[in-house]
Amino acid sequence: MIDGVELERVFIKKDVVMKKLYQFMEVRASFHSFPFVYDSRIRLKRPLLSKGEWFFDSFAIWNEKTKRLEEIKGLYSDVLLDEIKQLILKGMEEQK
Repeated sequence: MIDGVELERVFIKKDVVMKKLYQFMEVRASFHSFPFVYDSRIRLKRPLLSKGEWFFDSFAIWNEKTKRLEEIKGLYSDVLLDEIKQLILKGMEEQK
């Protein structure tokens, strides 16, 4: 499903509407959707001062025809996204 997780960057960004700071983690991974494998970029976020749970901000795969990243987060159920998130966090722990 997801493998080859690599940390791209960690950054802080302010939500101007909610007036809250968030910590973001961007990762690159291979996303397996039988019978294809896609290069993907996944961004998780959590409130800056929280050491709690990460939430999906975006999930995009590389489209070779258009040479662009395409957002696919809305195409998958929360159960599947939660499993993907756990695999990403496990991969990040193993890299430490």
